[in-house]
Amino acid sequence: MRNLIVTKAVAFIKQIAKETDLSHRTRNLLRAFFVAAILAAHGLDVPMVAAQKTPPPQSSSIRIATGSGVLALPQVRRPMFDIRSFGAVSNGPALKNQAAINAAIDAAAKAGGGTVVIPAGTFKTYSIRLKSNVGLHFASKDSIIKAGVPGTGAN
Repeated sequence: MRNLIVTKAVAFIKQIAKETDLSHRTRNLLRAFFVAAILAAHGLDVPMVAAQKTPPPQSSSIRIATGSGVLALPQVRRPMFDIRSFGAVSNGPALKNQAAINAAIDAAAKAGGGTVVIPAGTFKTYSIRLKSNVGLHFASKDSIIKAGVPGTGAN
């Protein structure tokens, strides 16, 4: 049934394209629209792509962004590198936090990979340069990385 509907829709679009001066792109768009509309009208829904599937229930309290295409949270990779161990301070100066966060990322990269932990607090910073095999883990919902704005006082 589905193949018959698609074949008839394609034939219809070809007929319209011969009678009018439509670009190839416009013909394809119209074809897709008509096929989807006819299939939906007959209750023959088109399968959803992976990014639209409902993610599996999570045991974690962290929610996955809708429409992100992520179906499961990644596993935390060890070793762990807490940015406070490298000198980051909650509500501290952005330059100091930038140096500490990037030092933690560098240390994780030199270890062959790992996870940089952002603990609870607000850490103002400038540029963060992520590297391969290094992940960021926000330890709590109160873990915040805030963009420092140059020229707005003590950074």
